[in-house]
Formats: sequence, structure tokens, C-alpha cells
Amino acid sequence: MLRSNDDPEGRTQLGVPINNKWDLHTPKHDVSERCKAIAYTKKTIASHVHNLVQHPLSNPCTILLDVLEEDAVSLHIVNVYHDVPSRGHGLVSLFSHESDELTPTLFIGDFNTHSPLWSLPNSTISSWAREFEEWMGRNGLEILNPLDTPTWFGSRPNDCPSILDLAMGNEASRFTGQLGPITVSQAESLTSDHATLIFQIHTITDIKLTPLPAPSGYRADDEHKASWLKEFARLMPYANPIGTTLHQQLKAFESTINTACK
Repeated sequence: MLRSNDDPEGRTQLGVPINNKWDLHTPKHDVSERCKAIAYTKKTIASHVHNLVQHPLSNPCTILLDVLEEDAVSLHIVNVYHDVPSRGHGLVSLFSHESDELTPTLFIGDFNTHSPLWSLPNSTISSWAREFEEWMGRNGLEILNPLDTPTWFGSRPNDCPSILDLAMGNEASRFTGQLGPITVSQAESLTSDHATLIFQIHTITDIKLTPLPAPSGYRADDEHKASWLKEFARLMPYANPIGTTLHQQLKAFESTINTACK
């Protein structure tokens, strides 16, 4: 609603909210189409943000922004809202998109998808979850959300908290360290049933890249290969009990490696 001293009750606002201190970014769309995704950036950094409205992936549910430093792309941001149709999914364009592995890239938004990779126990896995996971693998994407932290809470008594809003970074973004830790805040969500994902973006010029630490993992010894494999096979719990989560299975796998090495 728009409010003023002359009309304190407010009047219906057409279009998206506008603030003179922020730049509004909308995706490529026709006049008759309703934008499901919008983005705002401070006017003070206007020269460093480029809205890629001509990108093939730009549509009413997807915004692509380039953050520029010294005329080069420092971070590529893809803001997505998955408008789930009555049948199937609406991520066909996204799943056909292959991002540049050398460009730090962040995919963030409401993906309306349940997957064993991030969902809470007892969630009904989406039929397209495997396709989603394969697309993530092809693009080297990793979930940046804090583990097992709901981002949707619902308003009905029987609604179970879910993880629907995701932040995913590719290997280049993780290597440069541009993305700070993700914080999930329901208090900052402005009464929405979706929580807010809060994080800091560090510019390349502010980051001092240090040499990678020397490997501190395992060193293979061919002389003991046969006995190690035999012990690992004996210890590995291949039959996972019903109800165990992916994280529990990964911990069991790591524990088996450590025990076999001893």
C-alpha cells in the first residue's frame, strides 16, 4: 500500500515498490507478464551492477546480475523463483544452463524443491530432485545454507518447516572466498513465511588470497592395499537402516575410513 499524510489509509499500489535510494532490477518480461523475481541494489554501487536482461535465462522468474570490479565480472548472481506448475516443474531453462566454471557464481532464491541433499527428515522428495542434483553436479554447485535450518515455516497449523530457499555457490566462488557465511533469519523476513538469507559479499580487492594449506589427509601405501580393502569392506555399513539421513550415512562412511586406517 502507498501511504501519505493526505491519505493515511493508503491506496493500492500497481507494480513493485520503489525507493529513491535503491535501484530496482526486474528480469526480461512482456508488459502483460507478472514478475515473480525482483532485486534491489543501492544506488551508490550502480556503476558496479549490470542487469543481464538479454541473457537467455532472464525471464519473469529469474534475474541475472553481474557485480563488476574494474570492468571485470567479480561475481555472477542468479536470483530464482521456482513457480511450480500443476504438473512437473518449471526449471527446464535452469537445468539446461551451464555456468562458466571460472566465474564466481551464486544461485539464490526460492527453488520450491525437496531433495535428500538439503531437506529435513520426513519431507516428500520432489520428483525432479535427481535432475536438480545432477544439474548441481555439472555446475560444481554446493549448498551454502547452514545445515538442517528451515527457511519456510508456513501459516497453517499442520505446516511442517521446510528448506525451500537455497544459496548455492560454484567452486570459483568458494575458492575466492567472496561469499560470507549464510545466516537464516525469520525476524528479517518482513512477516513473510519465508526466512531471509543474509550474507556478505567481499570484493576481490578486499580479499588477500593465501596459499592453500598442505594436504593433511591420507597417503596410500600400496604394500597394505589388499589388507586395507578387506578391513574397509568388513566395517562399511552398506545396509543403511530406514530413517538414517544422508549426513548420518556420510559420517558412517568417514568413520569407516578412519577405523580402517588404524
